[in-house]
Amino acid sequence: MYKKITNSSAVRSQKSVSAALIELMNEMPYEDITVTDICQKACVVRKTFYRNFNAKGDVVQYILDDAFKLFSSTLDLSHTDIRNILEKIYTHIKEKGKFIVLLVQNGLVRFVQKTMVDFINAEKLYEKLKAQNIKEEHLKYLSTQIAVIFVGMVETWAETGFVETPNELAEITRDLMYGKFYD
Repeated sequence: MYKKITNSSAVRSQKSVSAALIELMNEMPYEDITVTDICQKACVVRKTFYRNFNAKGDVVQYILDDAFKLFSSTLDLSHTDIRNILEKIYTHIKEKGKFIVLLVQNGLVRFVQKTMVDFINAEKLYEKLKAQNIKEEHLKYLSTQIAVIFVGMVETWAETGFVETPNELAEITRDLMYGKFYD
């Protein structure tokens, strides 16, 4: 897990390390990238890296969490239905398309799934899905189910070059979630 730090120096280091990892992922497969490579590209020492992150996977998670935190701060869910929420999320993801493609190409979509589960739980999106009758202890499974569907959609969307619009993908996802195709 990365360290959730607010001091400006640490935040700059986290941003620098994040940017370095993205640059390196454009140059070589994720599995071939070392912490040393990241530190050299970010112009930081290993101690700085480990002061902020435990492993390179934490950098990927930080990038996604940071992007979703920024996205969440602009999202008003109080008067929005699930299709509109999905469209906004897909629009945000399409804007980050190049990074999403890198994650898919490197088999790192599990990080997107974790971010989505956290987002769903934090925003209580299952309430928007009319899931109020679900037992409290089952909500973690509902969040995971939604995230798996979502991540599968994103992965396929990225692999096919983001052909559908965010609106079209939101419609498809909503229909799949509510079983429209199974009637």
